Amino acid sequence: TMGVGLGVISHIYDAAYEGIVLQAIMATSVVFVVMLVLFVTGAIKVTARFRGIVVGATLGIFVFYLLTFILTLFGVTIPFFSGGLGILFSVFIVGIAALNLMLDFDMIVRGTDAGAPKYYEWYGAFGLTVTIIWMYIEMLRLIALSRN
Repeated sequence: TMGVGLGVISHIYDAAYEGIVLQAIMATSVVFVVMLVLFVTGAIKVTARFRGIVVGATLGIFVFYLLTFILTLFGVTIPFFSGGLGILFSVFIVGIAALNLMLDFDMIVRGTDAGAPKYYEWYGAFGLTVTIIWMYIEMLRLIALSRN
């Protein structure tokens, strides 16, 4: 069902902005590779402080998404979801999603180093997939905002 939902979202964006899906896939792939290289080379280290900041920012974004959803149910619109502020906010969210990739990579490496049971591979793969999908959807939004 997640794949169908992602396909529908992609189709809606592509119908409104021709070629946006390919751009978002390419941008998401580039960010993924860059973050993987930064992780593997040790250019960015995942510390407890880093983890706390990224998790805190991610929870803040989730609360914001939830409040925005609730407000839209009552007909309230958020004015800075478009224009320059919308683009900046979307860049911020893409950045936090990219930093979440570091947490995913770190969880996978720590699980492997600790000799976690084989079924824990699924948790690492699922976390990584969710982060990539989140970043892809935000890339779609960012590119769409930049085209307006």
